[in-house]
Amino acid sequence: MKISNKLKNKKESGQMVLILVLMTIVGVTIGLSLVSRTIQDVRISSQIEQSSRAFSAAEAGVENALKFSNAGSYNGTIDVGGTSSSYQSQVTNIGGGAAGSTLVTFGLTDVNQTQTIWLTDHSPGGDLMESSYYPLGEPIYICWQNGSPTPAAVITLYYKNGSSYYVIKGAYDPVFVRGGSNSFRWGLPEGTGGNCGGVPGYNYQVTITPTTSAGNYQVPGGSILLFAKVQMLYVSSPLAVLSSSTNSFPPQGKQITSVGQTASGVTRRIQVIQGFKTLPSLLDFALYSQ
Repeated sequence: MKISNKLKNKKESGQMVLILVLMTIVGVTIGLSLVSRTIQDVRISSQIEQSSRAFSAAEAGVENALKFSNAGSYNGTIDVGGTSSSYQSQVTNIGGGAAGSTLVTFGLTDVNQTQTIWLTDHSPGGDLMESSYYPLGEPIYICWQNGSPTPAAVITLYYKNGSSYYVIKGAYDPVFVRGGSNSFRWGLPEGTGGNCGGVPGYNYQVTITPTTSAGNYQVPGGSILLFAKVQMLYVSSPLAVLSSSTNSFPPQGKQITSVGQTASGVTRRIQVIQGFKTLPSLLDFALYSQ
């Protein structure tokens, strides 16, 4: 009888040890899991903080670049949260050039919205320089893509003659049957091997040529071309504009690319387009001239 009790006690002791071992393993597992989660949270928090510092440095690079009117590289440092971070910003002109064709792409333009093509140069302060402008008699190629329904375009030319300002409007629709209701000109696909100099994806092209000769965009001699605006109708579409093969458009604005970097090596990149001041879109529906 005593032998049986001893065996029973040993068995129970062995079970208790096993339970304690299992509980210890479970506790250690839970503890390691909590420690791992804590380390991961700390790492994520540190990454977010470093990313925020790098982004702030990149923003500082953009703000610094906006102070300068000339294209070029601009570097500097900024103190963010007591830690020094650096930035490198690059300013490049959009369009412009001494000679040769200029292609300007606008991306997706929402329906009823407009894009501006500058035909007159700007001063460093952003004012129009009427002494330097796109010459009369040179074509301007305006292209857009197909859609559902097919988009149409209204092209408005703004020019100055003497001390007065004038507007010429033209509307173009690739869908011939809609001409009976909107009275737009029928804008057939133009060009060979692609429109706007062969840029793929653009289905329709309209060529306007501001000139003193008779035509849709006839202007008096001595006129100064200021800018043209393209408005999409019926549906949104990407837009592209190409100058003649011998004349460039003046600069259309500036592109600022800024890269911020923390001391730990985390980097963030920002790209900003700085355009010139233009007329409010409300006036696209209000200004007319014969």
